[in-house]
Amino acid sequence: MVAKIASHGTLLQLDIATVFTTIGSRITINGPNQQPVLADGTDLDDATVQMIISGLVDAGELSMTIHFLPSDTTHKLLHNKLHSQTADSDWKLIFSDATTWSFSGPISGFECPTNVQSDGTVQGTLTIKINDITLPA
Repeated sequence: MVAKIASHGTLLQLDIATVFTTIGSRITINGPNQQPVLADGTDLDDATVQMIISGLVDAGELSMTIHFLPSDTTHKLLHNKLHSQTADSDWKLIFSDATTWSFSGPISGFECPTNVQSDGTVQGTLTIKINDITLPA
């Protein structure tokens, strides 16, 4: 049987003044959705099949849904960082088995509040455009 790890306990951390700090109230984390950039390499000598050439890898995006808490320090920081970022931020995605993926990239979206309903919680969505990612060997 193949080993599995629990999703409960997975962390997303942001480097704040050289200290990696966990973003609070996480509900879901999606991504990174990496994929190669494909180019059409077809020429006039190709008889019947389009020739696709794989180029660089687009590291994609990572998105996270949170229970948005306006008083949460990390949620305030994400909002402020979105409006003041001048460089990529450093991030860590830490799985419940302690496997860590490190990456850098700017916040490309922070939508909150979202999903405001009479029978639910106030939620928000964070999106990070990944420019560089390091996976463990």
